[in-house]
Amino acid sequence: MTARANTSKRLAVRLLIATRLGAGLVAFVAPKAVLSVLHKGIDETSDIPTRLLGARELGFGALLALAKDRTRRGLLGVGIAVDLADAYIGATAPRGEESRVTHRVIVAAGVAAALLGVVALLPAKSRPDA
Repeated sequence: MTARANTSKRLAVRLLIATRLGAGLVAFVAPKAVLSVLHKGIDETSDIPTRLLGARELGFGALLALAKDRTRRGLLGVGIAVDLADAYIGATAPRGEESRVTHRVIVAAGVAAALLGVVALLPAKSRPDA
Protein backbone atom coordinates (compact mmCIF):
# COMPACT_ATOMS: atom_id res chain seq x y z
CA MET A 1 0.00 0.00 0.00
CA THR A 2 1.34 3.42 -0.82
CA ALA A 3 2.14 5.76 2.05
CA ARG A 4 -0.50 8.24 0.82
CA ALA A 5 -3.26 5.60 0.69
CA ASN A 6 -2.29 4.31 4.12
CA THR A 7 -2.39 7.84 5.56
CA SER A 8 -5.79 8.53 3.96
CA LYS A 9 -7.25 5.33 5.41
CA ARG A 10 -5.89 6.08 8.90
CA LEU A 11 -7.20 9.64 8.73
CA ALA A 12 -10.65 8.43 7.62
CA VAL A 13 -10.83 6.00 10.55
CA ARG A 14 -9.66 8.65 13.02
CA LEU A 15 -12.24 11.13 11.72
CA LEU A 16 -15.00 8.53 12.03
CA ILE A 17 -13.97 7.69 15.58
CA ALA A 18 -13.70 11.35 16.59
CA THR A 19 -17.01 12.41 15.05
CA ARG A 20 -18.90 9.41 16.41
CA LEU A 21 -17.52 9.90 19.92
CA GLY A 22 -17.96 13.67 19.80
CA ALA A 23 -21.47 13.65 18.37
CA GLY A 24 -22.45 10.79 20.65
CA LEU A 25 -21.22 12.58 23.75
CA VAL A 26 -23.02 15.80 22.88
CA ALA A 27 -26.25 14.01 22.00
CA PHE A 28 -26.13 11.92 25.16
CA VAL A 29 -25.16 14.69 27.60
CA ALA A 30 -26.90 17.69 26.03
CA PRO A 31 -29.81 16.45 23.89
CA LYS A 32 -31.71 19.74 24.16
CA ALA A 33 -28.74 21.59 22.62
CA VAL A 34 -28.72 19.17 19.68
CA LEU A 35 -32.46 19.53 19.22
CA SER A 36 -32.25 23.32 19.28
CA VAL A 37 -29.54 23.29 16.59
CA LEU A 38 -31.75 21.08 14.44
CA HIS A 39 -34.72 23.41 15.00
CA LYS A 40 -36.80 20.58 16.39
CA GLY A 41 -39.45 21.24 18.98
CA ILE A 42 -38.37 20.32 22.48
CA ASP A 43 -40.72 18.65 24.93
CA GLU A 44 -40.37 16.23 27.80
CA THR A 45 -39.90 13.17 25.55
CA SER A 46 -37.98 14.56 22.57
CA ASP A 47 -34.60 14.21 24.22
CA ILE A 48 -35.02 10.44 24.67
CA PRO A 49 -34.39 9.50 21.00
CA THR A 50 -31.53 12.01 20.88
CA ARG A 51 -29.89 10.41 23.92
CA LEU A 52 -30.44 6.96 22.40
CA LEU A 53 -28.67 8.15 19.25
CA GLY A 54 -25.86 9.49 21.42
CA ALA A 55 -25.47 6.15 23.17
CA ARG A 56 -25.38 4.38 19.78
CA GLU A 57 -22.68 6.71 18.48
CA LEU A 58 -20.61 6.48 21.68
CA GLY A 59 -20.73 2.69 21.58
CA PHE A 60 -19.97 2.46 17.89
CA GLY A 61 -17.11 4.97 18.17
CA ALA A 62 -15.58 3.08 21.09
CA LEU A 63 -15.84 -0.25 19.26
CA LEU A 64 -14.24 1.25 16.17
CA ALA A 65 -11.40 2.69 18.26
CA LEU A 66 -10.71 -0.62 20.00
CA ALA A 67 -11.16 -2.99 17.04
CA LYS A 68 -8.32 -4.19 14.85
CA ASP A 69 -7.99 -5.62 11.35
CA ARG A 70 -10.93 -7.83 10.25
CA THR A 71 -13.15 -6.76 13.13
CA ARG A 72 -12.57 -3.09 12.32
CA ARG A 73 -13.31 -3.76 8.64
CA GLY A 74 -16.59 -5.43 9.64
CA LEU A 75 -17.52 -2.50 11.88
CA LEU A 76 -16.71 -0.06 9.08
CA GLY A 77 -19.05 -1.99 6.77
CA VAL A 78 -21.84 -1.92 9.33
CA GLY A 79 -21.17 1.78 9.87
CA ILE A 80 -21.55 2.49 6.15
CA ALA A 81 -24.92 0.70 6.14
CA VAL A 82 -26.14 2.57 9.23
CA ASP A 83 -24.94 5.93 7.90
CA LEU A 84 -26.65 5.37 4.56
CA ALA A 85 -29.83 4.37 6.41
CA ASP A 86 -29.60 7.64 8.38
CA ALA A 87 -29.22 9.59 5.13
CA TYR A 88 -32.20 7.77 3.60
CA ILE A 89 -34.34 8.50 6.66
CA GLY A 90 -33.36 12.17 6.51
CA ALA A 91 -34.19 12.34 2.82
CA THR A 92 -37.55 10.60 3.03
CA ALA A 93 -38.88 11.80 6.41
CA PRO A 94 -42.13 13.78 6.35
CA ARG A 95 -41.49 17.48 6.46
CA GLY A 96 -43.84 18.70 9.15
CA GLU A 97 -42.66 21.33 11.58
CA GLU A 98 -39.01 20.47 11.04
CA SER A 99 -37.05 22.68 8.70
CA ARG A 100 -35.62 21.50 5.41
CA VAL A 101 -32.21 22.41 6.81
CA THR A 102 -32.61 19.70 9.45
CA HIS A 103 -33.23 17.07 6.79
CA ARG A 104 -30.30 18.28 4.70
CA VAL A 105 -27.98 18.16 7.72
CA ILE A 106 -29.04 14.57 8.46
CA VAL A 107 -28.54 13.54 4.83
CA ALA A 108 -25.17 15.31 4.54
CA ALA A 109 -23.88 13.84 7.80
CA GLY A 110 -24.95 10.32 6.81
CA VAL A 111 -23.42 10.52 3.35
CA ALA A 112 -20.18 12.08 4.65
CA ALA A 113 -19.76 9.39 7.29
CA ALA A 114 -20.49 6.65 4.75
CA LEU A 115 -17.88 8.09 2.39
CA LEU A 116 -15.29 8.15 5.18
CA GLY A 117 -16.10 4.50 5.80
CA VAL A 118 -15.62 3.71 2.12
CA VAL A 119 -12.24 5.47 2.10
CA ALA A 120 -11.20 3.51 5.19
CA LEU A 121 -12.15 0.26 3.43
CA LEU A 122 -10.38 0.93 0.14
CA PRO A 123 -8.19 -2.00 -0.83
CA ALA A 124 -4.47 -1.74 -0.44
CA LYS A 125 -2.69 -0.76 -3.61
CA SER A 126 0.67 -2.12 -4.55
CA ARG A 127 3.31 0.39 -5.41
CA PRO A 128 4.10 0.18 -9.13
CA ASP A 129 7.66 -0.70 -9.97
CA ALA A 130 9.48 2.06 -11.77
